[in-house]
Amino acid sequence: MPSNHIFTSALALLASLSAPALAQYSATCHYFVMYTGGSLVLERVDPLLSPGVASNHVHSITGGNGFNANLDFAGTQASTCTTMPVTQDKSNYWMPTLYFQHNGEFTRVPEAYNRKIYYKYGSSTCAFDDRTAFPPGFQMMTGSATQRVENDTMMGTAGNQMEWVCHDGSSNPPKGTGFPTGFQSCNDPDVPGLAASMRFPSCWNGQNFSAADPMAHMAFPTNADGMAGCPAPYNVARFPEIFIEYYLDVSQFDNITKDYSDPNNPPWVLADGDPTGYSFHMDFVSGWEPSVLQAAMQSCAISDGGSDVGVGLGSSECFGSGYQSSTVQNKCRLQSIVTPSENVGVTGTAAEGEAGGVVGSALPGCNPIQTAQPAVIHDPSTCGAANAVKGGSPPAASAPPASSPAAGSTSGTETEEKVVAAPVASSTSSGAAPAPSSSSSGDSSSAGGSPSSISVKDASGSTEMWTYQGCYSDLTPNQNVRSLANWGNGDSSTLCANNCYSVGYSISGTEYGSQCFCGNTITSSSKEADSDCNMACTGASSETCGGSKRLSVYAQSGTSLMKSKRSAHLHRHVAHHGSF
Repeated sequence: MPSNHIFTSALALLASLSAPALAQYSATCHYFVMYTGGSLVLERVDPLLSPGVASNHVHSITGGNGFNANLDFAGTQASTCTTMPVTQDKSNYWMPTLYFQHNGEFTRVPEAYNRKIYYKYGSSTCAFDDRTAFPPGFQMMTGSATQRVENDTMMGTAGNQMEWVCHDGSSNPPKGTGFPTGFQSCNDPDVPGLAASMRFPSCWNGQNFSAADPMAHMAFPTNADGMAGCPAPYNVARFPEIFIEYYLDVSQFDNITKDYSDPNNPPWVLADGDPTGYSFHMDFVSGWEPSVLQAAMQSCAISDGGSDVGVGLGSSECFGSGYQSSTVQNKCRLQSIVTPSENVGVTGTAAEGEAGGVVGSALPGCNPIQTAQPAVIHDPSTCGAANAVKGGSPPAASAPPASSPAAGSTSGTETEEKVVAAPVASSTSSGAAPAPSSSSSGDSSSAGGSPSSISVKDASGSTEMWTYQGCYSDLTPNQNVRSLANWGNGDSSTLCANNCYSVGYSISGTEYGSQCFCGNTITSSSKEADSDCNMACTGASSETCGGSKRLSVYAQSGTSLMKSKRSAHLHRHVAHHGSF
């Protein structure tokens, strides 16, 4: 799977927003709204569930044009433009496309107001709750393509579920968790169109995304502020809540009478063959430039996106010069990835705003209409549909580190404190980052196999030596506070040090045989016996990568390892190159 770049589970001290219904947010609460510039591309690609190959069904994708079928953080940061109004948000967001069926033919329903993306990070009293920003490359989804009935665990708790609304100008428009029925048009003069809305869960258990169980690492919060709203083991961290409204223009079908009586011949069908609407789902890979989102959450408290520089998202409190107009957003497009390219119902040169195109008697990928629960994922290769993607190949299967807990495990407190490591891609937030190196010195061993010094290499190829500092405790007794911020891949102490150096840190630490942490100081920790660091690195058996709640620590020459508790602060996120 692509890298998830997961960071430390030691952020449980950071509180966040409960999960009230959207109507509870006022203009003074801490959240902001981004209006996307339309679809970056529409096609059968899903790097989370179908990495390296064509997906089962068509998605409407928005965000940075670095999007690809093996998307990771490095891919997002390779974007040269984004459909988002904030240029520092190179994330990608996607959801299934909607089709209209009539006389045995499917026509794509074009987008109307595109996407309205909320980032919510305030309490029920509108106070800022010191929310934790997503780790670089963080992956999650909400909903499922196999769903054909309502499911609150997957779709959100009561009052916050997924919802479809036909905006017809009435005081009580047709709406429901699945498709509303009976409506013939959605012509509200102010907000016309059919819209789907859904939120992502915001409570995290510290684990990576898993295609085998896509929602295992996340949970919806209960109606309580801060970490009190996140049940164990999903109280590792609480992220900003992403809530998306997806608007579709159904006006070109107004003159066609729609028959809702036959479930096998419905007017509205999602790209995965769903005539119920319950399978609507959303995917997200975080491509926020490091430190930007965290800083914005601490200062940006607006209800809407604003439209002028110096106002709303363009204000100095939010994103300032990073704000771009809708005109610029709409110029960001991506060429088709699926090869050979196929007809998904896009007409003209843009991917939104134009009339939907007819795709024929079958949905792209040959998805049949399915009403049974659960639906079966249809293999497009069995019907001759394109299965290849440009520049993509299925990733090799890999087992998680033996010392890592299974996703969703709830045995003991250790599960709540640990995080499964993932490969790291260098940050590009400030120029070219030093490239990680896998080289190591052959110096004498310390701590049961770890070399006493290791070589790290910058982008120019210059090397410097980091020296072993000893075995340090991971946690202060009775405090869930990490000493360092997690940067993911800890297959070896050498690789971890290179990764930390590549993103501007002077100290690295590995533990549990496979986890990497980075920082510029160590706080709330103590030096322990070297024998406590007794786990071989999963990627280099000759090296030791800490132990249970123990870190094998290396540092750059001249680094002051410990500072007084009065002046030192936890590095809550790898993007902060210095103290808070």
